[in-house]
Amino acid sequence: MKAVVTGANGFVGSSIVKELSKYMDVLAVVKDERSDISRIREAPENVKVVYCNAEEILRLPTIVPDGEYDLFFHFAWYGTSGSIRADVDAQLSNVQITCDAVSAAAAMRCRRFIYAGSIMEYEAAEYCNVDGAKPGEGTVYSAAKLAADMMARTKATRMGIDYISVIISNIYGKNEKSARFLNNTIRKMLKNEPIEMTEGKQMYDFIYLEDAVRAIVQTAMSDKISNEAVYIGNKNQKQLREYVEEMKAVLGSKSELMFGSVPYNGKSLTYDEFDTAKLEDVIGYKTEVTFSEGVKLVAESIRDNHAQSFGIETTELEGVYQLTPFYMEDNRGNFLKAFEKDVFREFGLDADIQEEFESFSSYNVIRGLHFQTKNPQIKIVRVLQGEVIDVVVDLRAGSPTFGQYTKIRLSGKNHKSLWIPAGFAHGFRVVSGDGALMSYKCIGRYEKGYDTGILWSDTDLSIDWEIVPGSDLIISDRDKQLMRFSEFVETYGGL
Repeated sequence: MKAVVTGANGFVGSSIVKELSKYMDVLAVVKDERSDISRIREAPENVKVVYCNAEEILRLPTIVPDGEYDLFFHFAWYGTSGSIRADVDAQLSNVQITCDAVSAAAAMRCRRFIYAGSIMEYEAAEYCNVDGAKPGEGTVYSAAKLAADMMARTKATRMGIDYISVIISNIYGKNEKSARFLNNTIRKMLKNEPIEMTEGKQMYDFIYLEDAVRAIVQTAMSDKISNEAVYIGNKNQKQLREYVEEMKAVLGSKSELMFGSVPYNGKSLTYDEFDTAKLEDVIGYKTEVTFSEGVKLVAESIRDNHAQSFGIETTELEGVYQLTPFYMEDNRGNFLKAFEKDVFREFGLDADIQEEFESFSSYNVIRGLHFQTKNPQIKIVRVLQGEVIDVVVDLRAGSPTFGQYTKIRLSGKNHKSLWIPAGFAHGFRVVSGDGALMSYKCIGRYEKGYDTGILWSDTDLSIDWEIVPGSDLIISDRDKQLMRFSEFVETYGGL
């Protein structure tokens, strides 16, 4: 078998290509050589990429004259999000392209044409029939999708091509770049931002990308389906607010859910409009990824994508992170991105910087272990020049790692920094012969009256400062008089 996929480099189209390649040769159609084909760059040998502008889709049979194809998947569509959804000319062009795609499929002797529809067409059709309706700009997109479906179906029937419309619910998955609802909401929840939305009482359905793609491909290959529409989603649905509440719980987000803050102008579907059991009852297909599992996977991919340019790694102590910023070097010199607030917030690190300090310390200086007993600061510590052994001690009451420490070498060469949350004592020893210049970004203000610390050499903590025997340490008189860990426990219990 052989298949054609238009829009093959898109979020869904690229996954369709990957799934189809398990069973057959695939012709992946993308706009032109300037198109981003990163999603299909590592495709297997049985995938062939061909460049053909959608508006010239009728040329496709002449570009690929060698052989007949069995299946034609049409996923190319301009303006699926953003303001172009309301562009009448652009959306009408999509209708014409879809009809031309049917003609191209006929010329390539395809026996089946698979059209990518969605529930949005049904929502728009229902709402526009309501007296006094005030359709939003997105209705232009929905109307075009509905028109394309009806016209292409009619044309395919006339040309003797089996026509399948897959009615896609709300697909979500890793590495999505759009600002669609679920993807956008997960990003906001990772930042603990408030979520403004409707009352959320409308029925909804979400399906994970890989599940949806498997369902679409199995539908296209099934001999039990012919000239019909197939709903791509779950057998059962629930209210949108239930999904949102589940997302918040799964992510452990502190976002305020502002249900009802946005008016809902539309007509809710009951999902009785579809045979939502057809996938399971006719094809025998069941989704494999639960909603909670899918949300976790998307959140992980968002974090991983940021980690490519901003490494954020956990340490032995929960809440303490080792940070590796973006760094590049060439014949001109170097460039370093030390901080990006939104990236930190997506990891739940709310970096509202209030103060920044710099300090220079000579070789073998030990500073610490410092903390504030009230209004403790959160610190991002980085070495600009030289090298130190940086140490943090967990002083949080009730913490499973209370009284334990972690250490990391920070230097002007490795560019690493350390996120030290409230409830930890901090100190360092300079190990570079020329001294070390350090930077402290602080969330919260330094308050001298509450500033204190624990003795660096406390035997209960037993910190390995990696001191060379016989070397002279430089420690301030104040730091030599700091309390013992046992005194801290007796006096404060914990922070």
